[in-house]
Amino acid sequence: MAILTGYHIRLTVLPYGDHTFVLSDDGHAWGCFGDCTDGQPLRSGQGDSSVANCLSQPINTGVFPPEYAGMRYAIDGVCHQAADSILSIAGVTVEGAEGWHFTRWLYGICGHNWPQRRARCVVGAAAVAEPEDRAAHHRHLMADFAEAVKAPTGAEPDHYAAAVAAHERMLAAKAALDQRFEAGGLDFATYAADLQALVDDSVSAFGAAVPADEFVRLFGFPAGQRYQILDPAVVGA
Repeated sequence: MAILTGYHIRLTVLPYGDHTFVLSDDGHAWGCFGDCTDGQPLRSGQGDSSVANCLSQPINTGVFPPEYAGMRYAIDGVCHQAADSILSIAGVTVEGAEGWHFTRWLYGICGHNWPQRRARCVVGAAAVAEPEDRAAHHRHLMADFAEAVKAPTGAEPDHYAAAVAAHERMLAAKAALDQRFEAGGLDFATYAADLQALVDDSVSAFGAAVPADEFVRLFGFPAGQRYQILDPAVVGA
């Protein structure tokens, strides 16, 4: 067993956002689509580093979109989801990294197709024969987000319907963008630019839908502040 630690580092070339990565005390370093130096620790937990390393695979950073932890960058998740996939064996996440909450509501904590990716590495996990249906994945995200909006009282606040509707529109737009990319209608650079535009529009919609303090609670950064979801160094911009 090893101690696995999630780290974050502010990407100073961006208007907003943290890169995350994972290190273990037995020598593993997982860059999660980027660098794995000079970060600040967030959370640590004990886990089997060989399983964590399995969860980091497959890795192919020489293609566009690059792949890490079995995810395609921007399409299935970003560095937060890669780090949380690896850290799952230690029972911790990189929550606290700036932007983590927003990417959670767009991709999920561990990204798309997590049940199958986890089953490939974790002993005792139920076998998953088929990749996760993207529409089903989005339904799970919508249910999780709806519960988060109701927290901490469990009741639906006045802004509940508007917040949930804004989230559903964001996921529907992401699904449409994914379909265009998968069909060959977009190159990756155009996909990345269109995804950023979608995020900008969604941040504005959420800002109009929920009170300022609730926006910070749900997304982890102030309403009106632009969130750059992708690292230009990764997308080749």
